[in-house]
Amino acid sequence: MNRYSTYLKTKARITLQGRYGIFIGGLLLIALVSMLLNMLPVSLLGHVPGTAGNILRFLLSFAVSLFTSMLLVGLSRMAMQACRGQEIAFSDLFYAFSRQSDRLLLVRVILALMTLVLEVPYFFFDWLADTKAVSEPLYYGLTLGWRFLALILSILITMWFSLSIYLLMDDEDLSAGEALKKSSRLMRGRKGRYVYLRFSFIGMYLLGILSCFIGFLWIIPYQETTLVCFYLDAVQNSR
Repeated sequence: MNRYSTYLKTKARITLQGRYGIFIGGLLLIALVSMLLNMLPVSLLGHVPGTAGNILRFLLSFAVSLFTSMLLVGLSRMAMQACRGQEIAFSDLFYAFSRQSDRLLLVRVILALMTLVLEVPYFFFDWLADTKAVSEPLYYGLTLGWRFLALILSILITMWFSLSIYLLMDDEDLSAGEALKKSSRLMRGRKGRYVYLRFSFIGMYLLGILSCFIGFLWIIPYQETTLVCFYLDAVQNSR
């Protein structure tokens, strides 16, 4: 598994040579849009008190995260084009909004709902903070720790369907349900390698955090391109 992971990462690094600039520009735009949109729950619903306010803010935040995830589909599209030796453009970032966005959005919603249970602890942490049951440093420690654990759990929960978005990009006649089923079939016998590949980036994630998240401008394109290489290899070897 280590050699397979190294092989895919090497392909990704070669693919990204001379292309990092456009990926970083795309990520900066996504980060800016996400930051502005994430202000909405507070600015629109900040005055709503108690549990009702928390639920409304969560629902609005969920909608914002879905919108952001559609922009990230564009980043996946850029990685797909690059891996196939095709030209990539900044406009690829908006691919999900111009090409049958309903299928892509439906898959994103389904995957988001699968991991929705991972959001429950945040409500508990907020309640602890509101009731002064924990100190502020402990609250932030719990939140950050759970965020890291939730990332790992979300990988395990959604790995069967992790290739769905790529499949929809490759076949515009494929429905969302068919993409999920086909992804599940492609992942048979590959789940161990996929999990190993995803977890192999944990060290980089820690470095990204230590760099005040600046490092993620390089880590995310590298990871996404590696995952596209995994997908292309899975498709090629399933024929």
